[in-house]
Amino acid sequence: MSAVHRSQVWAGGGPDRLDAPQNQGGGSITLSEYPTPAPSDAGSDRDTLDAIGIEAASMVALEAGLARERTREALFGAAGRALQVDRFRVLERVGAGAMGVVYAAYDPDLDRRIALKLLHAGAPTHGTRERMLAEARALARLSHPHVVAVFEVGVCGDDDQTVFLAMEYVRGRTLRAWREQVQPDWRAIVQAYAQAARGLAAVHRAGLVHRDFKPDNAMIDDDGRVRVMDFGLARADPTGAATLAGAARLAGAATQADASSSASLATPPMLTRSGVLVGTPAYMAPELFDGAPADARSDAWAFCVSLYEALWGHRPHRAATPEALVGALMSRAPTPEPSARVGVPRRIVAAIMRGLSPTPADRWQSLDALAEVLEDRSRGRARAVAWLAAAGALVVGAAALQARTRAQACQGSALAFAEAWNDGTAAQVREAFAATSASWSARAGEDASEALAHYGERWVEEHRAACMAARVDHTQSDAMLDRRMRCLEDRRRDFVALVDALRGIDDDALERVEPAIRGLVQPQQCGDAAYLEGAVVSPPPPAVADAVDALRTQLADVRAMYELGRSVQARARVAGVVEAAQQIGYPPLVAEASLGVGSVELALDEVEAARAHLEQAYFVARTVVDHRTAADAAMELASLTGTHTDELALAQQWLRLSAVELDDSFEARAELDGLEIAVLTREGRLEDALAAAQRLLARAESACPRGCEALADAHQELSRLYDHLGRGREAEPHALAALTQESALHDHDHPHLARAHYVLGELLDSVGRHAESHEQLIVALQMRERMLGVDHPETAMSRVRLSTTLLALGRGDEAVQQATRAVASVRGRPEPLLLAAALNELGGIHGDLHHYAEARTAYEEALTLELGVHPDGDPNQAIVISNLARVASQQGDHVAALAGYEQALAMRRAHVSGYDPLQAVFLTNAGRTLLDLGRNVEALARLREALALSRDEEISRHAVMAAGLAAAALRTEDPAAAQAVIAEVRGRCDAAAAAVRVAAGCERLGEVE
Repeated sequence: MSAVHRSQVWAGGGPDRLDAPQNQGGGSITLSEYPTPAPSDAGSDRDTLDAIGIEAASMVALEAGLARERTREALFGAAGRALQVDRFRVLERVGAGAMGVVYAAYDPDLDRRIALKLLHAGAPTHGTRERMLAEARALARLSHPHVVAVFEVGVCGDDDQTVFLAMEYVRGRTLRAWREQVQPDWRAIVQAYAQAARGLAAVHRAGLVHRDFKPDNAMIDDDGRVRVMDFGLARADPTGAATLAGAARLAGAATQADASSSASLATPPMLTRSGVLVGTPAYMAPELFDGAPADARSDAWAFCVSLYEALWGHRPHRAATPEALVGALMSRAPTPEPSARVGVPRRIVAAIMRGLSPTPADRWQSLDALAEVLEDRSRGRARAVAWLAAAGALVVGAAALQARTRAQACQGSALAFAEAWNDGTAAQVREAFAATSASWSARAGEDASEALAHYGERWVEEHRAACMAARVDHTQSDAMLDRRMRCLEDRRRDFVALVDALRGIDDDALERVEPAIRGLVQPQQCGDAAYLEGAVVSPPPPAVADAVDALRTQLADVRAMYELGRSVQARARVAGVVEAAQQIGYPPLVAEASLGVGSVELALDEVEAARAHLEQAYFVARTVVDHRTAADAAMELASLTGTHTDELALAQQWLRLSAVELDDSFEARAELDGLEIAVLTREGRLEDALAAAQRLLARAESACPRGCEALADAHQELSRLYDHLGRGREAEPHALAALTQESALHDHDHPHLARAHYVLGELLDSVGRHAESHEQLIVALQMRERMLGVDHPETAMSRVRLSTTLLALGRGDEAVQQATRAVASVRGRPEPLLLAAALNELGGIHGDLHHYAEARTAYEEALTLELGVHPDGDPNQAIVISNLARVASQQGDHVAALAGYEQALAMRRAHVSGYDPLQAVFLTNAGRTLLDLGRNVEALARLREALALSRDEEISRHAVMAAGLAAAALRTEDPAAAQAVIAEVRGRCDAAAAAVRVAAGCERLGEVE
């Protein structure tokens, strides 16, 4: 029986955790600690959080609670059917109002995202349902670029009483939010509302009346296109005043409501927000309060109230209470004219005032006519003709001059980044690297400076491209420009934080620099509309913008420290940020702060504190539609549950949720692939892990066909997995490819190049090519000694691995020397598991050399260290326990040996789900020990169980299993059973003969026969 080494358990037990756990707990804030909102009459159908503060935090808490429940349903598989409406898969709640609730949903038939609206029906009756269906179907027949498209109409719920509308999903914001957040000039406002007027006119031509137009019920997308939406109150025009032709078309398909009926899809609510009247009554025409039916002219009133409000910042009729407003409107008093606003032409003011005439007959009878005035097309054509006649060819010169002037306005991009990166900062970074003691630090500083400079160049290019698209080419809206610039500012902030951290670089952080730079979100992402939609949330209100910016800068500093491995310093820097974010009251910042704190806590092994903060980050991010933060939090939770605990099924659920939220960039997807491989490996699903690694390799080959670190990493991942599956011939090309990649990337000592030599040497040793393995491991050891020093942990692990190869070459004294030196170099360091791993290897070498007392001493110290870190058990503890049992067996104490093997087996079964090759090892050893004790029937059962657990590619590793089974069968006087065992093992060996080590191991079957 041979000792079990850590290198053999790489897949089954997960990566060794070298950091000692820190104290649990901390001041984490959970979602339940947000104040629970009381019932309110506040405007609940807002598409954005118009007011930020206690009210907003409460609103976020409520929505986050809903998101939490939905996510837990997805995680644990409960109540899954509740997320399906007809064929549509509900993704998340988008908004709600008096007329219904809107969800984002997925249409699997047409593979697209939709908005799914469920209409409130009040007291459901067959008549109301049929009327609502008829009106909804009329909307579905309406197709116009400035009206949100209705794709499908149906019914759902108990007794099919709830009407739903499957509608176009528009990525943008309401006109109210746009006006408040973008602060557009009057021209942009008029242009946007002209589009809305065209949409309303189309509604009227279809024989419908909107009945509830307001700034919240029209959206402007990222390209500046406006669509009228939320037809919760839209219904057939009972008077035919919209258009006679439209009414005639509608009559064939919809049941006309009685003109005297005041019923509608819902009753308009009386809403207040912060003491100011808002909601439907504020936009209702005077005659509606007398019970008159709504028509196109009442929609024109609502439209003009909305445009008045957008231009002047308040509605035309002011009142302290809803009753006072209704009284003023019913008095038919003339609408007061607005105060003068610089630039708004008198014709626009006159058009709005006409739409606000108390008498319907005096208003615009057609919103197309109003749109013509707002667009001013006739005046525009006349001015163009006059200009051409008077100026002729001068137009060309003026246009060219204007284009040059605008282009020059976009030349300041380099200056915008100069403070972040310049010759001075580059020199400071290089000097900081040179001041470290590592032999390769100066070259690493040059590489880092070059990579940072390239990042800066890409940032400048993207900044200029965004400016040109909006200011010169006019291919991009101001809204999209704003979003791109905010994205670029986020990239610049993260860049500055990393550069500041690099000014204080030390030896321990050197190897983390390249992944940290690679981990910066690329500036090109800021030109990707899909990325911007999911990663750039609405800006904070001006009143808290400075506070938000300051806290985001602090969080960027924390991320930089975290990426460079300075988790303890990051923990001090991050203290109190969640509470500060909650105090500011801007929900996206709460999600970002919770993610930052949780990530640092997880790095320090503060598992439960990290879980609370990361769950909070995920649920709040989902609420505010911050897909990037939600994805990052889900990945961290997958890491927590999949590598820090044994909640592997939950880890898979978090991986799936992360995949839904994540953008399609190579860096993001590669990180997710790597995490999925780690979780699948811990589950023992090695074939699935191999498939994920192959996807990662294909992704890396596509992203960097000329080579990069990510491509080398992908080859190494595949090499390790093939090796662990016993498929050495398939593993070797990937190990060689990784070494080739690293050699091309680094023509000098570098940790990644040393690692490539180490991985190849490890593989060659495992397939029995010990002399070649020795060559590679010596190169890795010498390189690490030069770069990191003789006592660095990675140098120590190189010595440990080399010692096992020396033992295989018959150089036992050298093996003991190298392993002993490795143990001495890590003793006293703050990583007890690292020392335990080194002691385990030293014990194995002593045991193989029959130094049983020394082996037992080493194993017992290793087990004590393991128990100090994981007192409730851990998969790696089973390895040490099994090795102690081996020493007992070698010393003739078979009773103690059997107890040890059984304990090791129980611990692996408790902590490792799925396929676990070590369980077959422990069963085999237990079976052979039972033979030694003369308990032949029990031995036969144990050995048969081991054979059943072993896969074809594993069978030759345990050729002793066949010998043990045959011996057990013979001792139970069953020679036929012994021969059957040998035949089965030989057949499985033949099936796996492509693997190098399988062929070698199967040669031993002749000895068994």
